[in-house]
Amino acid sequence: MKLTHYCTKCGSEDVLLVEAKSMGYGSGNFIPMGLSIWSAVPVDRYVCATCGFAEEWIPLRHLKKLKDKYSD
Repeated sequence: MKLTHYCTKCGSEDVLLVEAKSMGYGSGNFIPMGLSIWSAVPVDRYVCATCGFAEEWIPLRHLKKLKDKYSD
């Protein structure tokens, strides 16, 4: 949905972007990477407002951080 701007499940063009943000007490759209919220990796969500299907995308600039932590 991020790239096509339509839902890959139902074909609707009514796609919402829920941008990543962190909120108090560890809530929000992110992947914790350390002890502080400042080290977290944001996760943007694209949601179809017709059928409810959702995709999650990590901004490209944060992929190396994830790869360094989770690669074997």
